[in-house]
Amino acid sequence: MRFCLWFPVLLLGLLTGCGSSNDATRSNNFLPLTAIEVTSSLSQIANLTSAQLTAIGNFSGQFTRDITAEVAWSSSDPAIATVDNQPGSEGRVTAVAPGTVTLTADLDGVTAVFLLTVSNATISTLTLSPLTPSVGKGLTRQFTATGTFSDATSQDLTSDVSWSSTVPTVAAISNSRGSEGLASALLEGTTDISATFDGMTASTTMTVTAAVLQSLALAPQNAAMVSLSLRSFTATGSFSDGTNQDLTAQVAWSSSDATVAEIDATGVVTSLKSGQTTISATLNGVNAGTGLKVTGGDLTGISITPVSPLTLVAGTRAQLTATGQFSNNTSRDITSLVTWNSGTQAVASISNVSGLQGRLSALAQGTSIITATYDTFSPSLSLTVSTPGLNRLDISPSAPIIFIGTKQAFAVTGIFAGGLTQDLSLDAAWSSSNSAVAGIGTVDPVRGVATGVAAGQTTISAAFGGVPDGTATLDVQAATLQSLSIVPLTVNVSPGATVQLAVTATYSGGSQDVSADVIWSSPDESIATFMDLVRHPGLLTGVDVGTIDVQAAFGGQTATVTVNVQ
Repeated sequence: MRFCLWFPVLLLGLLTGCGSSNDATRSNNFLPLTAIEVTSSLSQIANLTSAQLTAIGNFSGQFTRDITAEVAWSSSDPAIATVDNQPGSEGRVTAVAPGTVTLTADLDGVTAVFLLTVSNATISTLTLSPLTPSVGKGLTRQFTATGTFSDATSQDLTSDVSWSSTVPTVAAISNSRGSEGLASALLEGTTDISATFDGMTASTTMTVTAAVLQSLALAPQNAAMVSLSLRSFTATGSFSDGTNQDLTAQVAWSSSDATVAEIDATGVVTSLKSGQTTISATLNGVNAGTGLKVTGGDLTGISITPVSPLTLVAGTRAQLTATGQFSNNTSRDITSLVTWNSGTQAVASISNVSGLQGRLSALAQGTSIITATYDTFSPSLSLTVSTPGLNRLDISPSAPIIFIGTKQAFAVTGIFAGGLTQDLSLDAAWSSSNSAVAGIGTVDPVRGVATGVAAGQTTISAAFGGVPDGTATLDVQAATLQSLSIVPLTVNVSPGATVQLAVTATYSGGSQDVSADVIWSSPDESIATFMDLVRHPGLLTGVDVGTIDVQAAFGGQTATVTVNVQ
């Protein structure tokens, strides 16, 4: 959807046009920076290794963008870890000595911090990937190095090892910042690619062929997807020597109608509105294309849940969801596509980081307006953060029974002074008294989810706020899995609409809902697809007209259900 923002007459001479992209993350020179969020895939790294920090800027709640290269990075203790400000390396942290350090990003007086721990673990094994690859002359291949350390942790060391090629005239490999491990195939032949870290070396053989790219094949072919969703496309190159190679990251991607769907450099398509477009890929003069149909209607509104007003206790978190309403009378979760903002950052912050979008953190007593913005839509929620005393913790369910190999999700509710209750499942410290019977997840997305390991009983505990732990007794039983069944038995759904599927496992000793345990699969994601099995296991979305059988697999058993999209 294109739209214009009209300004007073005195400004018209400064503007040659107006408009916006449907991309929720876009640049804008008119709105001030109001908050920064610093993230990394690692909060602990081994000594002598490195990690990348990313700074996401929130501009008045209207959009977010990566500002890693714009902020000023600093370390509270460079003797423990340094952080780079050099062009091309901004935000790169290098561990110098064991300890804990605070890393800060600052831009225009707006700051954010990230706490990093440097361990004293030493390297145990070093492995390379891919092993013994064949690469056509003139192409590149990215190698990665993974280290396993003495504390049983694993870490990507691609940027930390020293790369070398025994025959650099056949293939050269980069040690330059930003392209570490990228091998360039120069001449036909073979060479050994090696990576060295802290005295340990791993090697593999790379063969450079004289192959010439003859054709590209794109997948999926003639696909369909619902509006405001993501789907990955791949490009496979066929060479004159009969070999095939994944060229997804090397081709130039394009969409013939970027108002219907956009595609990025990695082949990920974002569908924007109903319509048709052609997805194309080009490399070395070789082209390929495939049709893409976008269904499910156009966005007509957005709602936020929990509904307004919302009260949270300071120091706790909650997950907000943005649901899009569409022109064909369907609705879908679009939490990851909106731009979230808190009007009063000192009271509450809300994440726009991938995988954590909509995660709300209550920081201090007060009020804030939370918004979810996409295009011209920007619904809001009124948040009050209070500081009542915590009286007790209650866990539910209190005494569940599960079978070995299945899961049980627990929730903990805080009972506060004045009668306020709040779900604290995201904030509590979870533990199991007997992990040999059942372990329990302590990080997303399995936080508070127990998995049965062996027959017996264990106490599941949730700790928070200094009051006695909330506890529940989990009974894990041994039984033989006999069959799986899916409900509903037959599914009729329209494009863009969703239906929740559930799976019951029948055991020799009873039955159990295993919807979150099974592996769901759709034989044709252009007819119906499971869009988010992490947050919504078993939630099926109709895409385009057709009939398929979707499958649930678990413990050597399978079950199917017929899905009619009409």
